Amino acid sequence: MYIMSDVGCFGLNIITGNEVGKSLAAGAARQNEPAIARDDLYSLVREEIYGFVDRGVNQRVIDLSTVVEQETTIMYGMMEEAQDEWMAREAWGLSMDASNNAHSDVMSLCTMLVVQHALILHLQAAYRSRQEVIKELLAADHKRQVQLTKALRLLKGLQTQMIEFQKHHGPAKGPA
Repeated sequence: MYIMSDVGCFGLNIITGNEVGKSLAAGAARQNEPAIARDDLYSLVREEIYGFVDRGVNQRVIDLSTVVEQETTIMYGMMEEAQDEWMAREAWGLSMDASNNAHSDVMSLCTMLVVQHALILHLQAAYRSRQEVIKELLAADHKRQVQLTKALRLLKGLQTQMIEFQKHHGPAKGPA
């Protein structure tokens, strides 16, 4: 016995005897559904034809969504690792630049230290030389003071003798 069933987008569906029982059971199950879902012909056809497919598709969509989420998480992790590596390389480069700059500064300071040390040695030598000259000048000054003291004593002695001479002989008269 053949019974006509729901009309879908493919035309009329013919139901065989075995399918009648299934269809009647499905119809009885639909009696408990809300009226809107039962009365919508397209929904009924879609449920009859695609119901079992939807569940499989839904699972595949869920699986795909999970895979996409996992892959996205992995990609974000890889991007973060790449960014961390880039930042580490950048920091290493900056530290090398800073190290090179510090090395250059140290070398410059060492050069300045050598120059300053040489200047200090030169100034110390000049100071010692000047000290020697000062010692020589002080010795010469002392020698002249001694000579001047002797000369003043001799002059004083001559002056005393002249006064004594004038007392005994009178003032001296020069050739006039």
